[in-house]
Amino acid sequence: MKYIRLSLRYSILLLCLANSAVSQGLIFSNDTAIIISCENIPPAIDSHWIYNTSDQGIALRWQRVENQIPDESFYLMIFNGVQYPPFTNQGLQFVDAHDSTNIIFEFWHTHIVPGDSVILRIKIYDESDSLNTTHYQTVIQYCPLQTSNADPTSQSHLSVYPNPVQQKATVILPAFQNTSLLVLYSMTGHIVRQLPVTTSEMVIERDGLPNGMYFLTVVQEGRIIHMSKLAIAD
Repeated sequence: MKYIRLSLRYSILLLCLANSAVSQGLIFSNDTAIIISCENIPPAIDSHWIYNTSDQGIALRWQRVENQIPDESFYLMIFNGVQYPPFTNQGLQFVDAHDSTNIIFEFWHTHIVPGDSVILRIKIYDESDSLNTTHYQTVIQYCPLQTSNADPTSQSHLSVYPNPVQQKATVILPAFQNTSLLVLYSMTGHIVRQLPVTTSEMVIERDGLPNGMYFLTVVQEGRIIHMSKLAIAD
């Protein structure tokens, strides 16, 4: 199969952390990347870079911890030039001293319809110091709900106010669906809040969440049907 790669600036909306994560000589450029696209073969996501700033080589173990994809969809992960197909759940890569490597994710689908989402999350750690080096990297492809003549990237998002949030925020859903869940993801891909949708106007409490950026989603039957960014700041 031939993979088609297009310029990210023209093809996707990529949301990443502004600050790098540092861990015992390892620097991870990003934690989470999101591509908003309904293409069967979207552009490759190559935003994840790992830098070894130490004076010795590091053996990095990776392990897949979450894999949510629609039927008849596939992905390929390329870590340090080595291709890992979907049935591979873990592997080992060596990063030389003062060297870097990158992780590229490619998706392709036989069919992808509005409302479909792909979530892939891997854990990376130094086997000799896993307590201090464990890091999670997440990629999401989201095909938003739309009318037949709508631009997928112009899909109206959830209405959230105030945003940034200090103590609590009110969330207005585009359409009330009592079988949905309101799910808040951290930038590392962790679920930090999960509430059943009981009304078209929901309140989400900060309740000790640290400052930072989050992804607020509405999930129905395992599919992300709405998404918005949410900031928390004192």
